[in-house]
Amino acid sequence: MDISVNELLSGERLSAENYQQKADDNILRLIKEKNRRQLIGVLLSIILTVVCMTGLYHAEFSVDTSSTSLLEAEIDAYNFTMDLEVDVLETERIGKYLYVLYSQKNHEGYWGIAQLERGIFGKYRFNHCSNSNWPLYNASARTIGGRNYLIIYGLNELPDVDSFQVYGDFERNGDVLYQGKALSTPCIEIIETGERLSLYAGNIRYYDKQGTEIPEDQLLNLYPSSQSGSGSGVGSAEQCLIYVFEGILLGMGIILVRYFWYPGVRNKTG
Repeated sequence: MDISVNELLSGERLSAENYQQKADDNILRLIKEKNRRQLIGVLLSIILTVVCMTGLYHAEFSVDTSSTSLLEAEIDAYNFTMDLEVDVLETERIGKYLYVLYSQKNHEGYWGIAQLERGIFGKYRFNHCSNSNWPLYNASARTIGGRNYLIIYGLNELPDVDSFQVYGDFERNGDVLYQGKALSTPCIEIIETGERLSLYAGNIRYYDKQGTEIPEDQLLNLYPSSQSGSGSGVGSAEQCLIYVFEGILLGMGIILVRYFWYPGVRNKTG
């Protein structure tokens, strides 16, 4: 067939007078169509990347703490192997972290404390839960945002206890790290400290109003310990992997954008 490519693109027979003009018009039209396809490819790549990254982040930070009942259900689900039947007693926040003290309805004398981390969209993820039947006060040290904290929490009222002291060593013979009045339990008390503290379990001494130490065994005998409850914990391992996967998705998105925006790169790789 005696038809040129220019005539095929124009859809008509061309005379010698307007042949060059039509050729220029066809070239400009092809360039615009190509740019339009590139732009669509870039936009779709960006949208796909944002949707995947947002979906992954929402899946990681999915714990709704807007009500006590929702929070209890989330803690029960996180400890799914332990059958806890959680009753939230107290919550406290340090920066982006939420601490939750709870009792276990179906295990007398057992309790737990959960640490959750808030994401950028307002929902949380679990860092860990610790469950125990220790009836006295507990203390732990945390460093959050470069600041050091002492966290003291307790479930039970301790009769005759007027004050307590926290020590860093197991024998409780070293320096006193903190001294306070008896807690109004159940409660979580958070104290900012100047330096990072090292604590061990059973590092608290208790005193009556006269300043006489109350033996720990005397206090332990006041509260029952369940024989069937949970005395362990649950943790979320490799939590930093969420940011690794987000980085991978972002990298793939950048590759797709370059693929559509710079066709020369695609041609070279092909």
